[in-house]
Amino acid sequence: MTMRISLSDAQKVWFCASCEEVIEGPVTLYECGECGTVFDRENSADGNSQKCPDCNKLAAKLTAHGCPDCQEEDGCKEVMAVDADGEWVVISDATVK
Repeated sequence: MTMRISLSDAQKVWFCASCEEVIEGPVTLYECGECGTVFDRENSADGNSQKCPDCNKLAAKLTAHGCPDCQEEDGCKEVMAVDADGEWVVISDATVK
């Protein structure tokens, strides 16, 4: 079955190349210098900080464009895509400016 996709329906979305999924948006990832754990603020020791959930030490910012699902660093970019019956179709994988 062939589906027609209108470019006028295209919109900017965040896409993770590692997960190959459209995501809500990238997250800032932190890496603990003490134990090496990589996490986002939501999964920090207190639920909203740079404190490591494993050892409670302050962690350094790793990236601002990490995937909230797979935690791949710099795997997320903004692309043009179309929602085709509940499934996203990326029509341009160049970074949108």
